[in-house]
Amino acid sequence: MPAFNERRHPGEILLSEAAGKRSRRGVTVAPSQSFAAGAVLALLAQVESAPVDVSTGSENAGDGTLTLADPPLTTKARRGVYRAIATGATTFSVEDPAGVVIGIAAVGEPFGGELMFVIAAGSTPFEAGDIFEITVGVEYEAAAFDPSATDGRERPGAVALTGVTAGEDETVRIAALVAHCEVNGAALVWPDGISAHQRAVAIGQLRARGIIVR
Repeated sequence: MPAFNERRHPGEILLSEAAGKRSRRGVTVAPSQSFAAGAVLALLAQVESAPVDVSTGSENAGDGTLTLADPPLTTKARRGVYRAIATGATTFSVEDPAGVVIGIAAVGEPFGGELMFVIAAGSTPFEAGDIFEITVGVEYEAAAFDPSATDGRERPGAVALTGVTAGEDETVRIAALVAHCEVNGAALVWPDGISAHQRAVAIGQLRARGIIVR
């Protein structure tokens, strides 16, 4: 008798989710992507059309400025408010929207990474606690998680509720789990060749986004 292998079903991955629409989001799948229900996804910022606004702390002692680069973002950027907080007259600690320090910006030197800018000194020196806030309103495209990538695909950010295949020149919308949920670890679909260490790191990154793997 021939053997039949049952595929993953849409939504099989989900164990629990928050009320309302806090757990799910419609995401756009990037061209030339194909993955199954339960696949771990990365969310790549669409930087070309992303609004980015800079605000200066109203109680800053220094009168210097923060100027965005052109372009100011890479595909690793996240939606939310980044903060550059002075640790002294010539250095700023830069935090992402989750409050994680992503680097130290030196006054007068370009800061690079997922967010790019330069802080210039004014006539009055900065003091510790001076702050700039950079609000990023990016939208995302979903792509298959790849721990060996360097363009943002190495950072898991969602789990596909349904499988999909997007053509070379097309994008497709699907539902994905992005926060405040529990998922069945046995039903997750990982990239071929992923190591146990890479998987453990990715599970920790998903947990940081509110996706708990059971």
